[in-house]
Amino acid sequence: MRLNWKRFAVAIGVTALIAASAVPSAGAGPRPDGPIVDVIVLLDHPPTAADDAQVGRLGGQVSLRLENINVLSLSLPESALAALSRSPGVLSVERARDDIAYHDHATDPGDELQWGANRVDAEIAHGAGHKGGGVVVAVVDTGIDPDHAEFENRIDGRAMSFAGRNPSTDVTDKNGHGTHTAGIVGAADDGTGVVGVAPDATILPIQVSKGSRIKDEAILAAFNYLAGLENPVEVVNMSFGSSQPSTAEASALQALAEGGATLVASAGNSSGGPVGYPAGYGHVIAVSSTTVDDTLSGFSSVGLGANDLAAPGSNILSTSNDGGYVHMSGTSMSAPHVAGAAAVVIGTGSTLDTRATLTTTAQRIGLPTDQMGAGLLDVAAAVGQPSGNDLGNVPPVVDAGADQTVVLPADVQLSGVVSDANGDSLNVSWTVTAAPAASSYSAGYRIDSSTQTTFSPDEAGTYTLELSATEIGTLEGYSVSDSVVITALAAGTSVEDYGVTAITVTRTTRGPWQNIDFLVTIATESGAPVGGASVTVSISRPGRVFDDLVGTTSDAGQASFRIRQAVAETYSIVVKDVSHPDPLLAWDGAQASASEGADYPPGI
Repeated sequence: MRLNWKRFAVAIGVTALIAASAVPSAGAGPRPDGPIVDVIVLLDHPPTAADDAQVGRLGGQVSLRLENINVLSLSLPESALAALSRSPGVLSVERARDDIAYHDHATDPGDELQWGANRVDAEIAHGAGHKGGGVVVAVVDTGIDPDHAEFENRIDGRAMSFAGRNPSTDVTDKNGHGTHTAGIVGAADDGTGVVGVAPDATILPIQVSKGSRIKDEAILAAFNYLAGLENPVEVVNMSFGSSQPSTAEASALQALAEGGATLVASAGNSSGGPVGYPAGYGHVIAVSSTTVDDTLSGFSSVGLGANDLAAPGSNILSTSNDGGYVHMSGTSMSAPHVAGAAAVVIGTGSTLDTRATLTTTAQRIGLPTDQMGAGLLDVAAAVGQPSGNDLGNVPPVVDAGADQTVVLPADVQLSGVVSDANGDSLNVSWTVTAAPAASSYSAGYRIDSSTQTTFSPDEAGTYTLELSATEIGTLEGYSVSDSVVITALAAGTSVEDYGVTAITVTRTTRGPWQNIDFLVTIATESGAPVGGASVTVSISRPGRVFDDLVGTTSDAGQASFRIRQAVAETYSIVVKDVSHPDPLLAWDGAQASASEGADYPPGI
């Protein structure tokens, strides 16, 4: 298959507007002392010759003017950076990043065939006629094998390369990474080879490098080009990243998102380290990697509030740049599963938010939220089809409830919760595992076989009670337990209740990102602040519930929690539990809640 040169003639005209070859800046003056550094500048206006002239006066030279995203790429003496940042119309000045790389990883393919698309139930969506037809997916990568049979007649004629000194229409993939990710998105459903998640989608290859490393200005040139297309793309896949955020990159992607594009990026291969960028921006769907066993891939990055979805990324079979097929691993392979799914959803004609559709229909697979985000991608569920996913056996979930402090004599109500995602039968029991020496309860004493029961301590001291659940059905094997501590005080002891007296929720802007801050205040009935209390909260936004967070109150009785790089949704908080080591203080048990625009108590 060859590129459609007739269609591309339109794009050539755009290219002249989006990138200028390196030319001497007008009005160049004597260079200040110091080393020359590569710089990315974000402006509050489209760059003009006047901006070139200002750079020249500071001893620098502009290499690219990117009018669609208000960015200049240039070189400048290091000593002139401060002066440039003070120039009129300059929003940010940042050194070009030098650690941008693709997120592929060493692979030991073993015997796995094409398991990824099947695991996310793409074939069920295909069977219902949902294959992403009519949707254009931009794959920003190393290019594509234009002659591969899997892409025949489905490569967009506007393909462009920014990997060389000047823009080019030749996007031939010499590396293989781009062809592999493109195949995961949209390899044809033709009965041979592999099948992409969106086999009828059109692929728009945007080449930003020919090797493993990528220049900042190439990525920005690609985004600038996409922002200027007369018929915008609906989905953008980015299987690369940096450990450093970029204000210019975040701004460019925000513009694409506001133009209607669904943005997808690989979380990174930092082996449990933080999610990189562009995945870390709030308007990008960050995708972590899972194995054939639904565990987190060992190389995958993680992050609470950063990862949005998980998708297969270990030992993925897809197209190679020699016309064949090859296994590759990495979050680079996870992201295009989600990009393909986005194309499938958009191809149904849905008017709902694509990101919300994908996250609210994701399958919980028992991993922490910082690893899987909303869950494992489920393409079938995203288009309203019954999911064929097999959970396999997952452990029961056991919650023994909150610790309690009581004054003797007392009957303690134990309210545990037990569930099993497989619907397996369970043996449940409450057992004493520790008790005061004088108590008639000994370690191992079984209280009851129900989650809801009553316990009556008979001596002052500390009791530890364990709620356990053991599988006994067809999936038997797991046994899970959780404990609660009961502190029994001698008769006549005075205990003061404490609880949540205020919660405030604020959104703050830091550069191109926003943070959500929650401040929880704990005080006694008499109004005294309670320092040293452990506060457990649940934070959520539409379509997503984060893992519980735990904070400790200051001497002022306040605990703070933050969600970084928040999206434009309303965030809510519920205080689930408060505990304190002082037995003379007892939590009142009120689970206070608040959200943006509705602090607790109302009216504060």
